Amino acid sequence: MFKCGDDLQRTQAWVEANSQQKYSTRKMYKNLQGRKPNVPWRRVFFGNSARLRAAFILWLACRNRLPTKDRISKFGVQTDGKCIYCGDEESCQHLFFECRVTRHVWLQVLNWLKLPHTPHRWDLELEWISKTVSKSNVRSKTLQLAIAEVVYAVWNVRNHKIFQDDSHMELDSHQIIQNIKWRLSGTPKLEAYCHTLDID
Repeated sequence: MFKCGDDLQRTQAWVEANSQQKYSTRKMYKNLQGRKPNVPWRRVFFGNSARLRAAFILWLACRNRLPTKDRISKFGVQTDGKCIYCGDEESCQHLFFECRVTRHVWLQVLNWLKLPHTPHRWDLELEWISKTVSKSNVRSKTLQLAIAEVVYAVWNVRNHKIFQDDSHMELDSHQIIQNIKWRLSGTPKLEAYCHTLDID
């Protein structure tokens, strides 16, 4: 900030701080950073009670920064390029939830959530989730958690199969649902909602 002193003194935030005789380091720092566009999927992270590692993997997926086979091949890394689940070409778009295997797991979780929705490819699915979680209610909170846990499970099982040659490890929608229930168990409203989902 010291190096940017001259630039800072020309900003509207500096003029306001002088006129009000009230200085805010936070406001000055944000002013120097400039405006950055908000992404629609930011809502997926507000108050999300997913595990930190699950939320982090989801964040990387939202930014298309996961090292999927199509991405690492661009850096000269040799891969077979195939999705470990179905054999088609692996990309972030494909892996979440265009692949028939991961799509089926996501559909099972959506059915448990009693959300009548047909899964699409990753970008469209993320758009739908972002719109759906915009409301502050227990269903939105549960969906936020569910997307993080499903994405984490897909990525985690994929990595086990590739790097640990664990061919027996499978994506298990029942285990994902159990993880969601466990994460919801600390909040009475969410836990009560979770019980209603188990009633057929």
